[in-house]
Amino acid sequence: MKSSLFILFAAIFSLTVQLQAETIRFRSGHVLAAELTTRKINISGIPAELPVNIPAKPVYAVLTVKLDRFRSISIFDYTLIAYGTEFPCVAINSGRGFVHTDAPVTSEDAVQLLFIADALTAGKAKLEENVLRCKLTPGKDLFDVKVPFSFIGSDAPKTPGTIPESGIIVIKKPEPPKPAAAPGADRKNDSGNTSDSGAEE
Repeated sequence: MKSSLFILFAAIFSLTVQLQAETIRFRSGHVLAAELTTRKINISGIPAELPVNIPAKPVYAVLTVKLDRFRSISIFDYTLIAYGTEFPCVAINSGRGFVHTDAPVTSEDAVQLLFIADALTAGKAKLEENVLRCKLTPGKDLFDVKVPFSFIGSDAPKTPGTIPESGIIVIKKPEPPKPAAAPGADRKNDSGNTSDSGAEE
């Protein structure tokens, strides 16, 4: 009985650890959330002479990040690599909606980066890992970070103010080793009968 309860509690603890929300460290701060949605996101500030290349079937990748103190971020600092294709950042939301701007953003509050990927390659799983590439060091991948994105279908991404600083990213963790059977647990022989190692001959 004690052995069964021990295994049950261990399984519950294992599940809790695997579903624990976290943040991910990147060069400019911490990623709090990463979501993929098929819902169209409006972008302001896109000049007619510089159209953003939007795939025929777009999926919108939204990263919510908390910048380190004295850090700024712009649309030129990072790209997203999904299934081998690199997509540029097209807009930043610093609290007033997504804006395509060349100017760097500095904020003590969380901000969001928007990438528009191709739905033919991204958003095919409920949880998929893409790469956030830092462009501040061109030609180097020293600061590449793997980020697991949650596919939320056609739902709207969460707004920055609703995401805790502890993050909501679900990290896939390796399965923990199964707990060993408690000492003294009954063992079955090859025939399926229970044998007691302490039985008299």
